[in-house]
Amino acid sequence: MKSQSLRRSTLWIFCLTALSRLLGFVRTIALATLFGTEMQTDAWVMASALPNLLFGSVNQAITVSTVPAVTAAEAQESRAQFQQFLNQVWTLILLIAVAMTLVGEGLAPEIVSLVAPGFHGAERHLTIVMTRIMIPAIVFWGASGLLTGILQSRENYFGMTLSPLMLNVVQIFGILVLGHWFHIVGAAWGFTLAVASQLLVLWPLLRRHGLSLRLTRRFDHPRLRPLLKLMGPYFVVSSAGNIELLTDRMLASAMPTGSISAMNYAFTVSQVPLGLIITPLITPIFTRLAQHHAHQHREAFRALAIQGVRWVLLLALPVSLVLFVLNVPILRGVFEHGAFNRTSLWLTSHIFLYAILALPAVSLTTYLQQVSYATQNTSRPARYSLIGVLTNIAGNLLLTRWLGVYGLVLATAIANWTNLALLLKTYSLRWHLRRQRDFLTALALSGSAMALTLLGLSTLMNLNHVYGLGPLIVGVLFTAGTALLIYGSLLLALGVPEARQAGRYAIHVARRLAAG
Repeated sequence: MKSQSLRRSTLWIFCLTALSRLLGFVRTIALATLFGTEMQTDAWVMASALPNLLFGSVNQAITVSTVPAVTAAEAQESRAQFQQFLNQVWTLILLIAVAMTLVGEGLAPEIVSLVAPGFHGAERHLTIVMTRIMIPAIVFWGASGLLTGILQSRENYFGMTLSPLMLNVVQIFGILVLGHWFHIVGAAWGFTLAVASQLLVLWPLLRRHGLSLRLTRRFDHPRLRPLLKLMGPYFVVSSAGNIELLTDRMLASAMPTGSISAMNYAFTVSQVPLGLIITPLITPIFTRLAQHHAHQHREAFRALAIQGVRWVLLLALPVSLVLFVLNVPILRGVFEHGAFNRTSLWLTSHIFLYAILALPAVSLTTYLQQVSYATQNTSRPARYSLIGVLTNIAGNLLLTRWLGVYGLVLATAIANWTNLALLLKTYSLRWHLRRQRDFLTALALSGSAMALTLLGLSTLMNLNHVYGLGPLIVGVLFTAGTALLIYGSLLLALGVPEARQAGRYAIHVARRLAAG
């Protein structure tokens, strides 16, 4: 795939991901509006923690591990052997997921006691009920993860972008309709239905590629064991962030009511740039890197890997600045409706500031891990992720004494930066970055000018206290747009080639849209 095709894939993923993230915003707003930061919302967040946070990682682990494994198998195996490999992986994943579901259903009270030790009485009972409703989502997470990985290995990104749209639409239905009829328990049923609905999108797409998945009794394919070895460490990596978040919620369950819900809202917004901007960028790059590695194109691999680092830095910096400086007006515009009151806003905005500190590190760490996975090396990132988890736990124990719930989020940020530092050291990227001094200098100057613009305009317009949703949105868009324009203009003036590429491509797309 040529660079033009790579840009088209990135644009396609971005557009559908943008729509999906918009629906994700609507979903979170609906939850905040109907239930605010009350006890039942805390119970819902904790009930969804096991299938959504921990076993959502199964989905990610299967998808990312499948891409290089399936790419190599399809290139080197016969059609019959390739199909046999897919059938054995499919059967094994379903068996493991069903077994985990049965164990989870039987141990739901013990699981709730473990993940929410501060819950008692009605709050604990409600959490147990919703946990049992949501745990079957594990099966659907596993199945959709494999289907997405197979499609992505063939550079079909339609499924991986459309299935989250389906998930958000069904979950919004669960919150607004089932939640209205059956209160928060209805929203729990909507969650499980939403995860299952992804298969309605992915399965027909797989059939269009001439592939089908069937259950089998055999598990003797020579590629099966290497895939499981590859998947295990990645599961550790993808679970690390979720384990950190789960640990935060466990400790927050003993803190004042609303702490868990406020953390959920803050993290939801802070993760939007990762899913909306960074993921559409690195997904096609990851697939291409896996192909370069499979065909032993070392120079092409190295050049594309470094180019990806530059793009991640160029995009993560301005987004982090916008969210950090304009945190209060952004959260007001998104959440300040219905049951989400001023107290909820105050708590969420302070948590949000600490969460944004981790965004640049998370963005670059995610990309560097993908570079490693493209070479089918998952053990090293797994070790660093475990170190990050231990760092987070130690930070939680120390910082919560002085900062309370904010200490939980700050400890997570420190853990993410620790993970990034280890990756940079191991992969000798610091040496490569020394060769990018002009680029890094331009990035620092442009980012500084953007930060000053954001601070100046937000203070001048008093955005934290603007009343009315319309004027607030206009003020935020004007401030962020002006700052981004200055950022891009400086990058162009300082000769950053990616800025020129982005400008030319934007003009090209605009002309095509204008021409119909």
